[in-house]
Amino acid sequence: MSVTAPSVRSGYDPDAEQFAKQQVARLMRMLSKADKGDLQARDDLESELLHLQSTRYTNPFVSCSRYWSVAQGFATYGDTPGYVLTIEGEGPGLDISAVRARHQMFGDAVDHLAEFGIPEALGENFQVVTVHRVQSHGQPSEVVFP
Repeated sequence: MSVTAPSVRSGYDPDAEQFAKQQVARLMRMLSKADKGDLQARDDLESELLHLQSTRYTNPFVSCSRYWSVAQGFATYGDTPGYVLTIEGEGPGLDISAVRARHQMFGDAVDHLAEFGIPEALGENFQVVTVHRVQSHGQPSEVVFP
């Protein structure tokens, strides 16, 4: 099973994998500068994080949430069935909620997501351990993997 970031899947850029790598590197530079007190980098990072959450075709992260209800909400958007993946592992990533809290960034509209971004794709440091097929309107979920 291949789980990739929206920017890798979107076809937005002819070299989608390179584009995603560049986006991650740019965000990490902004974060590093913001962590050192650069207010312009902090403002740029705040804007960029909000932008990435609203325009998926440029988002270089596999978007994860720590909350089942958030994942289920995305999976069943439009009253259609979908899938919720339980992912485990330790590896590189961006705890977007923690970054917002640390830098007192605006995120009121998206704070409930408790979002963690995994750069580009699930790699060897992360594994899909369970996949649930979920449905809307309170119907039970079904484990489809393993």
